[in-house]
Parts: sequence; structure tokens; C-alpha cells
Amino acid sequence: GVAAASMVAALWGWFRPAPPRPVMRYGLAFAEGQLPRGMMALSPDGAHLYVVESSLPGVSRLPLRADGTAGPRELVVDMPRTVPDGIAFTVEGLLLITCYRPDAVFTWDGASLGTLVEDWSGLMLSAPTNIAFVGSGRDQLVSANLAGWHLTRIDAGLVGSPLHHPRIR
Repeated sequence: GVAAASMVAALWGWFRPAPPRPVMRYGLAFAEGQLPRGMMALSPDGAHLYVVESSLPGVSRLPLRADGTAGPRELVVDMPRTVPDGIAFTVEGLLLITCYRPDAVFTWDGASLGTLVEDWSGLMLSAPTNIAFVGSGRDQLVSANLAGWHLTRIDAGLVGSPLHHPRIR
């Protein structure tokens, strides 16, 4: 379903021909067998690429080398009986993980998995997929909902990590 559609979209993005100028495309070189399989986010320090693996289920990371290649995959957190989909970081380095089963947003502090919010009824969080911090202060948390076709604002009292923007030569 969603994982397959995401994979097709990701593969199209990785293997399609280069677009005409002035559009620019950036990519990372991955070792054989390390093609990302889910939503991704750079760590706040830019040293790792975090990848959601919905079928694992859990989150892994790849260290990013200076030459643009990725190092070996490292399991960050195993999440049995869930279907994780989206991730985002706070300025403090807390990892937020959306799951469309159960309808929840989890936190990972590097040592333990916690629950930021869960909606057992699936009315407000309805198979949450992507998550992002919005607003000029990156202090509003918004989740997309696959089953509800709406966005949910989550009052979490958190501030999102600044985004990494590519250097254009």
C-alpha cells in the first residue's frame, strides 16, 4: 500500500533522468543494498540520515561520509507491532516518529520510546504519515493523515530542528 507507493516514488526520484536546467537535483550515493525504504530526515547535526523502515518496523540511520556516500546501516529503534511512517527532529534532538498503526506519534530520546500523542479512535490522528514543524518559529507540529485526508495540528510545546539546505555551487 503506502510503503509500496512511497518506494515507487522514491525509486522514480533516484533513477529518472536529470531534469533540464535550472532545476537542480541532489542525491546521496548509497552502498549496494542500502537504498532507503521509507521517509527520511537528516539528524540535527547533519551527520546521519535517519530512515523509517515501515516493514521492519522501526527506524535506522546511515552515517554520512564526507565523500557523499553512506556508511553501514545502524538500527536506531525497533518498534514491534507498529507501522512507522514519518519522522522529524526537535532542536533538542528528540526524534518524533508518526505511526499509522497505531494512530500515534512516538518519541525517541536515544534510550527509550515514549508516546507523544495517541488517538485510539482515529478521529484526529487518522493513520498519521508525515510530520513537520511549521510556523516562523518552527513551534507548531503538523501531521498528515492518510485515512482522514486532513492535517492535524498537535500542541506539543516543542520546537523543530532547523532544516538542512543544500549548498549550491
